[in-house]
Amino acid sequence: MNGDRYSEFDALVARHRRMIRAICLWHATGGAVECDDLVQEVLLSLWRSRHKLKPGCSAGEERAWVRYHCRSVISHFSRRKSLPTVPLDESLNIASPSADDNSETLQTLTADLTDHEREVLRMTLEGYEADEIADTLGIKARSVVQTRWRITQKMKKKSRR
Repeated sequence: MNGDRYSEFDALVARHRRMIRAICLWHATGGAVECDDLVQEVLLSLWRSRHKLKPGCSAGEERAWVRYHCRSVISHFSRRKSLPTVPLDESLNIASPSADDNSETLQTLTADLTDHEREVLRMTLEGYEADEIADTLGIKARSVVQTRWRITQKMKKKSRR
């Protein structure tokens, strides 16, 4: 049964390999290495959502589904590149108080956060999506969304004081 699942996916990739590579190469500004990274991410995205592709769909629907995944991965990569990332532990110094006003404010706002909430906040500020955080921490994406909401509520409550 697993062999059948893999062979179906291999056939899908074989049918669309040139298109995936061409789309990724067109959008890869860092050359062949970045293109290979994009292709790998597209294949991973396709693999993770392979169950959503309707069995027996037309070639056009299948091609559109593959193009959708290419665009979503490329969009994700371009958003991550454009986000300025600040290592939370070093620059903002959440773990220990600092003389800097912004660091003190951040320290005050995040004082009530659990270690888990701090990790979710750190990864969010680094530009990770909820599903990436969930994969890294071994939790559900919905839990990440709920944790972000709790963080926001705690920080709002703290800032009103």
